[in-house]
Amino acid sequence: MTLKTYLADKDTMLTLVQKDGRNLEYVSEVLKNDKEVVLAAIKQNGTAFKFASDDLKNDKEVVLSAVNRVGLNLEFASAKLKNDKDVVLTAVAQNGLSLQYASNELTNNKKVVLAAINNNVGSNLEFASVALKNENEVVLTALKKNADLLIHASDSLKNNKEFILECVKYNGRSLEYASYELRNDKDVVLAAVEQNGCALMFASDILKSKKKIVLAAVKQNKKAIFYASIDLQKDNEFILESNANNNYISKLKYKSRQRYICAIVKDEQLYIEHWLEHHYAKGIDKAFIYNHGITNYNLSKYGNCIEIIEWHPKEEMGNPQVLAYNHFLENHREGTCLFIDIDEYLYGELPKNGNTVLEDISYDSNGHFFYCQQPVTERFTREAIVHMTCNLKTYSDLSNPGTFFSSHRTNAKLHDVDGRLILDQTISYPTSRSAYLRHYITKSLEEYKIKLLRGSITKGLRTMEYFYRVNPEMKSI
Repeated sequence: MTLKTYLADKDTMLTLVQKDGRNLEYVSEVLKNDKEVVLAAIKQNGTAFKFASDDLKNDKEVVLSAVNRVGLNLEFASAKLKNDKDVVLTAVAQNGLSLQYASNELTNNKKVVLAAINNNVGSNLEFASVALKNENEVVLTALKKNADLLIHASDSLKNNKEFILECVKYNGRSLEYASYELRNDKDVVLAAVEQNGCALMFASDILKSKKKIVLAAVKQNKKAIFYASIDLQKDNEFILESNANNNYISKLKYKSRQRYICAIVKDEQLYIEHWLEHHYAKGIDKAFIYNHGITNYNLSKYGNCIEIIEWHPKEEMGNPQVLAYNHFLENHREGTCLFIDIDEYLYGELPKNGNTVLEDISYDSNGHFFYCQQPVTERFTREAIVHMTCNLKTYSDLSNPGTFFSSHRTNAKLHDVDGRLILDQTISYPTSRSAYLRHYITKSLEEYKIKLLRGSITKGLRTMEYFYRVNPEMKSI
């Protein structure tokens, strides 16, 4: 029996997909269009659906079975079924993030969007229609799941005082995403700090200097004193009046600002020590490494200068890197932090101030076939052909991360620390000549092949063609 005949034998293939549904990838095209075989594969492993034929991706029974097991299978359904309310509701009931693959018509359907929001704490509101992002009920429902989802609300709602008051009374941290005008509104800010004293960090500089506001914040949470204006922090009479805990005042006066670096790693153990030592030499006091896959490492020699956080969130929770950064920000409110990747190295000195946007410059592999022992920064000398200066990274002030951008967020808008737009267009050029990163994008061909095998942390697609695109000279070698 030839391999072709073997892969086309229904009984044999049915047995194989019943053992592991992913074997559907290897069966003949005829069997990928066989409903019995495909349903058996999906039953064993929901992710097998993507290997089904286009005809079966347009079969409602098959698609319902697929999205019932793995909601994100909606991505592979036909355009017709992405517009089928039954299918989409089934998908978002299994995983709210499936909303991103629904048709425009259904992302504008209130019932569908609310079902998605109620089923997941992720950024489902991001995928709702513009109209629904402007609807109070929808946005409030999202906010009650996750205060950060207010970022996806319409600008109109973010500037609606009545609506924002309702938001901050439920969760004071919602103040972060209100318009600058409302973060400078006494009623709104007072309501926010009464619910969560540390929401003071998101108030305007003007209101951070108002005694009534700061007193209310400190009453709710003693730590809020860290976010008061410098003048109030130095005002001994005010400190006594606020009755702030002596421990916090002691920290306020005498604790030097720590400089941190934060990154998520998957299998970069070949580079991590050099990366750490490079940045310790730049003045970093402590590194926080979110371990998403390294199994063979020993970094104990760095002692208290490093903290390893085992990081394996469920896939449906969202991007592990963004979740890691959010986790760090939630747990660290003092000092400054450089948010970059293990293949990125700060060039020059640490910026003098936090909340600095860094220019990201890529370097290619310079024609290396195999892994080189010398430090990464010594084996790259020229910029890559691929232009990546639109990728913004930041060195953030953790007490007031006013210009924090999620890693790799392209074409972001640039704000000052009070949230006001500095420019009315998105950034597509370097914003800081004095502080930038060198991004060692592909390393050697050997290392790039390892990347292909493991996949990226952010689930992005990589191909060999990409390597040759940034290293065109290697095609002829």
